[in-house]
Amino acid sequence: MVVNKFHIKNIDAIRGLAAIIVVISHIPYRINSNSYLYLKPLGSLITNAQIAVYIFFTLSGFLITKLILKERDFSLKSFYLKRLYRIWPLYFLIFFLNFFVVFPFISRSNNFNHYSFLQHLFFLSNFNIYDIHVNKYLVFSPFNITWSVAIEEQFYLFWPLIFIFLTNNSGRIIIISSLLMGTLLLSYSIEKTTGWSYYRTELAIPYLSSGALLAFYQNRFSDLKTFKINKILNFIIYMFMVCHFSNALLYDNFLIYHLVNLGLINYLLFEQTKNSNSIFNCDKIPFLKSLGRISYGVYMLHPLCLYFVNGVLTKYVNNDYIYNLLITVFSFPLIFLISYISFNYFESYFLKLKHKLD
Repeated sequence: MVVNKFHIKNIDAIRGLAAIIVVISHIPYRINSNSYLYLKPLGSLITNAQIAVYIFFTLSGFLITKLILKERDFSLKSFYLKRLYRIWPLYFLIFFLNFFVVFPFISRSNNFNHYSFLQHLFFLSNFNIYDIHVNKYLVFSPFNITWSVAIEEQFYLFWPLIFIFLTNNSGRIIIISSLLMGTLLLSYSIEKTTGWSYYRTELAIPYLSSGALLAFYQNRFSDLKTFKINKILNFIIYMFMVCHFSNALLYDNFLIYHLVNLGLINYLLFEQTKNSNSIFNCDKIPFLKSLGRISYGVYMLHPLCLYFVNGVLTKYVNNDYIYNLLITVFSFPLIFLISYISFNYFESYFLKLKHKLD
């Protein structure tokens, strides 16, 4: 078993929650029939994959910055090796499975455009996915999930340089704050032009940067072990968060939407990690903490699992209601089982190498 020495309460559970939202959002339910009605009470709150991805980005910025600030003698080599051991093994396993096993098989009957080998190889696939959506190309879906991993790898490449070339935390905060606002404004310009800023690195940077700023804040007040937030105020904020994340609130302004998003996601992280008076703790929700530990595998492997289950059910099940029910019943156990096996019998080997660098 791999033990993470650097642990923050509720973080694994937040990862697990985000992973579940992504999986549910990607299940290919047959929605053009009355059989979909039984799913409607779930609402858009748990089918909003964009919010889940924004949470993952913010978490990455928060955790990576907190790790760097924690290290007295920061080593660029050690930093890159740790990221390599964590991300690359499963990424490239999925990479080869998709390009050399799955894709050649299904492309016999489909003409997929812009499925770039080199862009996926060098972690630039988010620009490929952006181009696909802007130009409405037919897309091969099981490997498209890697676009967000590509952005995180781009982030890991340049982020530590801020801490090497700037030794003063005030200067770092100014640069990171400037990055946040500058890329948010640039994303606004891209959104007005194409309507698809979501896949661009520019829109991810504000979330990564905001998580980093939260890490700086917590590091500045490291003696503050816990913090008490009034329960009534906390409840009101969480209710607003539910309305916002479920798209119940309409925003005409791109910048206002993302500023509210940034504020609420960072509040969620701060409240869950520091508030000693919380109305609930994510860790206490059954299975979320355990799911969070294998969330990278869930995120990377679930498209292939869904592709397989959908293929079998499409062949043998014609009734939409039964199809929707069965794809739910079979997909989740398969995804969690495969992810558990991947974590314990594949990823854990490389995680042990990673932890040797601590």
